[in-house]
Amino acid sequence: AKERRRRVVVPLLLTLGPAAGVFYGAALLERAEQRRILASDGGQFSRQIANRLIAHREVLSSLGHFIEATPGFTHDQFQVFTRLTLSEHADIHALSFNELVPDDARPEFERALAQLSPGSHQITEQNADGTLIRAATRPEYLPVRHIVPFAGNEAALGYDIQSEATRRNAVERARATGELAVTAPIQLVQDDHRRVGVLELFPIFDAAAGAERRFVGVAAGVI
Repeated sequence: AKERRRRVVVPLLLTLGPAAGVFYGAALLERAEQRRILASDGGQFSRQIANRLIAHREVLSSLGHFIEATPGFTHDQFQVFTRLTLSEHADIHALSFNELVPDDARPEFERALAQLSPGSHQITEQNADGTLIRAATRPEYLPVRHIVPFAGNEAALGYDIQSEATRRNAVERARATGELAVTAPIQLVQDDHRRVGVLELFPIFDAAAGAERRFVGVAAGVI
């Protein structure tokens, strides 16, 4: 019986050993190929993101220059300036101007909102349930003053982006560096479908302030 098992097992091992080696080698080659493809795809995806960020920065920088150079611009002027940009950049959901508003200027700002949209006449924030409510009193606010397209984004009008930690962190970075800052993924306040997006914020400074570089707000892209 032992001799019979030896005659069966030994040839079987001699046959299976090389076969297992071939399968193992093939598996290693397949994993190596998968890693190569993943690295290639990942690099391409990274380059695409970088290119889009560069394009978006140019868009927001241009919008910032328009805001700096056109004090007191109207909502219609804002729409005209941004119309072509939105048509050419399908990944930009909306563009907005968020104005720095000291607390003593809050009543005047809210009257301006009421003229733009009768249903939006106050600076808002979100409560624990995500419902928009009147913002608590603070030394300053950074609410949405203008947003395009207006249809579908009405709820964002007047929303103080400094009232939420993720947005506030990006504002602080943009304000400190003078460069584009991007939020982590966030829930958009104007989106009833609970989709996730990011904000790209480009800081705007008073062109007449000279060396003081007085911060006046941000040009924002909703991506």
